[in-house]
Amino acid sequence: MSIFSSFNVGVNGINAQSTRISSISDNIANVNTNGYKEADTNFESLLNYDPSMFDGNAGVYSPSGAIAKTRTLVGGQGVLNPTNSGTDIGVSGSGLFVVKSTTTGSNNADTISYTRAGAFTPDLNGDLKNDAGFFLQGWRLNADGTTPAGLTGPQVNASTALAALQTVNIAKISGTATPTTLVSISANLDARQTPVAVGTYDPADETKNMASGKVPTQFERTFKIVDSTGKSHDFTMGFVKTAINTWSVEVYAKSISDLGGTPTTKQVATGTVTFNGDGSLATVSPSLTGPVAINFSTPGAAAGSVTFNYGTAGQPFGTPGATVIGRTDGLSQFSSAYDLRSLDQNGNEVGNLSGVNIDAEGYVSAQYDNSTSRQLFKIPLAQFRDPSRLTSISGNAYTENANTGDPVFIGTNQASAGKIQNNTLEQSTVELEKELTNLVIAQRAYQANTNTVTTTNELLQNLNTMGSSR
Repeated sequence: MSIFSSFNVGVNGINAQSTRISSISDNIANVNTNGYKEADTNFESLLNYDPSMFDGNAGVYSPSGAIAKTRTLVGGQGVLNPTNSGTDIGVSGSGLFVVKSTTTGSNNADTISYTRAGAFTPDLNGDLKNDAGFFLQGWRLNADGTTPAGLTGPQVNASTALAALQTVNIAKISGTATPTTLVSISANLDARQTPVAVGTYDPADETKNMASGKVPTQFERTFKIVDSTGKSHDFTMGFVKTAINTWSVEVYAKSISDLGGTPTTKQVATGTVTFNGDGSLATVSPSLTGPVAINFSTPGAAAGSVTFNYGTAGQPFGTPGATVIGRTDGLSQFSSAYDLRSLDQNGNEVGNLSGVNIDAEGYVSAQYDNSTSRQLFKIPLAQFRDPSRLTSISGNAYTENANTGDPVFIGTNQASAGKIQNNTLEQSTVELEKELTNLVIAQRAYQANTNTVTTTNELLQNLNTMGSSR
């Protein structure tokens, strides 16, 4: 072994410790970077043997020092801290979010990246993008909110999963409308009301009914019906007493122009309700309960089908053999003032986007100001056999390579992939106190290796001095 080998040992040691100091510095710099994974440096010894020179069974020992190799501990779990943003997401488990640096282009290993940095916010186009500029990828759901075929299993074929990925966008989805299908009324009709004169009221005669305004209502309430396009229409439910315990009811539009086709009346339903002597509801004409078909004039609106609920109709309490007892849970008739207890209808007009939420199952849901919500995307998580072999790229993201194998795409909340935690961000896995300690150790090791070079240099100087003294 030549003394010159000591130079190589020292230089290799200096390079190895420089690598370690660089990785420690990177860790310290990213101690507050969301989703950052600690870099770890390992050392391997370098030994050379001269096979031409043997001493017994061993070759001649020729040291070369050490080499440093750095890996990123992608599988480490950082602390999940709560935030106030519904699009901030973290993962409790080993899964990785799938991202792209652009919203266009094909989905393949060259364009897809993976990250745990989950601080996503909508850009001007409504695409969810994190601070590093990577766009969140997910599977767009069907119109009925179901996951597309081939993407529903706990594990999804990689090529199928990649092909279906799209940038998660929350601006290109319009608000949804829910048509009205049920109207329920709870009210008291005054039993002291005098019936209208015989012959003055006929619901089928436009000169003698409430819808035309020719006969004043004795009690009425206005409500809205929403069509399939989200447009609301004003309707009225009017009552007149025609006999003891008997009332005629009409349901009609406020304006005939709201009705489609060629209507000759604003009426959509007419019939009679009767009451028992105790004020409970006795009967309701089937024509009033429906479902009542309503055609709307709104372009593109489907025909409505609305059921009206007036309460429980039946025989008086105590009637022998009665199967249904009349109740006052809807309409009632007591000798007291008219009183509307409630008039409720379902259905919602088209809403404007008011918020976005991502749940533990990975569903991206939009909330609208009409109290409705709609699931838009499902976010898959990617898993690798050995995530520490992923290639680190700028932006706290990783790409696959020949050593990682193909990714496995797993639905969130499945096996070890973990589940998504919304309103949270994963903190860096760096432990600052440990890194500072390692930095001191690496600094001392670096100094020691420089001493090796210095000592070797002094020895060589001594040899030169011996040669010059002859």
